[in-house]
Amino acid sequence: MKTLSSLVLCVASLLPLHAQMTPSQRMLDIQVLASLYAKQYAPYEWKRDVFQFDLLNLAPWVERARVAKDDLEFYQIMAEYVGSLNDAHDTYFNPSSFSAELPFNVDIYDGKVLIDFVSRSLLPIRTYPFDVGDELISIDGQPAADLLTELMKIDSYANPLSTRRWAADKLTYRAQSQVPRAVELGDTAAVVIKLKSGVTATYTITWIKSGYPMKKIGPVPAPRLAHLAPKSNKLPVSNLQQDLSDTLSYMRNLVRLQYLKGRPKRQIPQPDQQEPDEQERDQPEPDQQAEIISTEPVADPPTQQVLGYQDPRPVFDPPSGFVQRLGRRTTDYFYSGTYIAQGKRIGYIRIADFAPLPFSLLSLATRQFDTEITFFNANTDGVVVDVMRNPGGYGCYAQSLFGSLTTKPFRGVGQEVRPTIDLVISFQQSLADALDLGATPNEIIWLTGITHDIETAYNENRGRTGSLPVCGLILDVAPSASSNGAATGYSKPTILLTDEFTTSAGDLFAAIYQDNKRGPVVGMRTAGAGGSIGDFIPVGFYSEGFSRATQTLLVRPNAVAITGYPVTNYLENVGVHPDLKIDYMTAENLAKKGLPFVQAFTDAMIAEINRPK
Repeated sequence: MKTLSSLVLCVASLLPLHAQMTPSQRMLDIQVLASLYAKQYAPYEWKRDVFQFDLLNLAPWVERARVAKDDLEFYQIMAEYVGSLNDAHDTYFNPSSFSAELPFNVDIYDGKVLIDFVSRSLLPIRTYPFDVGDELISIDGQPAADLLTELMKIDSYANPLSTRRWAADKLTYRAQSQVPRAVELGDTAAVVIKLKSGVTATYTITWIKSGYPMKKIGPVPAPRLAHLAPKSNKLPVSNLQQDLSDTLSYMRNLVRLQYLKGRPKRQIPQPDQQEPDEQERDQPEPDQQAEIISTEPVADPPTQQVLGYQDPRPVFDPPSGFVQRLGRRTTDYFYSGTYIAQGKRIGYIRIADFAPLPFSLLSLATRQFDTEITFFNANTDGVVVDVMRNPGGYGCYAQSLFGSLTTKPFRGVGQEVRPTIDLVISFQQSLADALDLGATPNEIIWLTGITHDIETAYNENRGRTGSLPVCGLILDVAPSASSNGAATGYSKPTILLTDEFTTSAGDLFAAIYQDNKRGPVVGMRTAGAGGSIGDFIPVGFYSEGFSRATQTLLVRPNAVAITGYPVTNYLENVGVHPDLKIDYMTAENLAKKGLPFVQAFTDAMIAEINRPK
């Protein structure tokens, strides 16, 4: 019996602990993840020089992977590696579908973690007497500030302010695909909340859990040649290929590089749709703003619930006397209207995202925008354009909408591309198609130059192209015009509202607006998601995770000098800083549904209308 027991112990010692991945498998997978960024990631040098993060210095990460005590810790390491890029586009997703949610939301107002939504069907006020505007102090004994610090490590949103707010959402919504140890949460949470009265109380609240809780990856033996990295294959972009079926073949590769989208949103019931204790929790409406490119891994990425994020409606209540025009029908791509202030008629139009669904409806959305601008030209003294909490989308569409806001030629945004061999081959084919299909001489010249630039960069050591146009073949753009050449764009004063979640194509739109001096940018700095993204691809076949790489760097028309960054034309991390800073994220705006913010930007609009020309 003693001999048998010894044999069992000996065999057990050879097996992975709790059937986890082996150290060699983890070490291999993190190298596969790093190889994605070594090969495709355009902002590598920018991150290295500005943030002192060298993604190619992999030794510390490999060692952490080797000594990880379990698979969940390994997933945390993978997420932190990608999070260290400070890139709003790039996030590591492990293959879990599990999530845990508390039925209230928080965000950061005046530097504090305040509640901005409570589901009264799940948290009746007689039992849970906290409300919008009260402060979250801790969850299960962990201070909210400490939790934010930990969550910020695994999912950056390009700048500290945006990242902190993005992490705040995860305080009450933990998707395991991004928060590996979400599966270890108990059935309930001890939540400490400070009421506006100053009273602090602890509430026991049930975590709402769904999906498959992943505690480990099913074990497999490692091949004897384990030092050879597995081959990574791109997921198909079938939706993009279908969407571009009507696009001239030699232009399709340029369109691929024009996709500039941040993160998807998670639909939530809005506070003004709730009745305390009586109404059942609202069911989310179908998402009308799906992404153009099919980039979903096996387990869909978690989505966020920052109030107003990609919402067709503004985050604030409309001004007094507001007469709504667009935004009532599902076929409306914008929310718009007019109101009177100080004797001036002000137009307002919200662009919730730059990704109308489907891709083929871009021209329809553009016509709807142009029609509204025609009305504003005839009936308003100035227009407020709102791209707050806009997650981005299609860069060329964003640029075309700006063309409707001006009567002058303007300079568009460019992008430096980190090419892959498939992009080189694709552009060579595009050039051949252009020759075969009778493209104009100028198109041939421009496409030849772009193709040569891409080929040259590919053959350099981690080379990038020069600044290529985001839209079309040239950087200089004509404004919207009628068939007889007359300018049809808006000719009167405008202001642009931005915030920390004006993202990607939203960054691009704001940069074109500011650099072409169309009017003041009002609000907060944009996210700084300054590039276009590739597809989600597997990054380690043992761990079954997914990630994607930012493949370009957006180059704005004018260089800027912003504290904390070198003088630069890049939008990555820097974003667009407002000409007039007005912060919506205050307790007063939360309590008054944005009334102070509306008054402030209305005053800015009036000042712009009255400014001597």
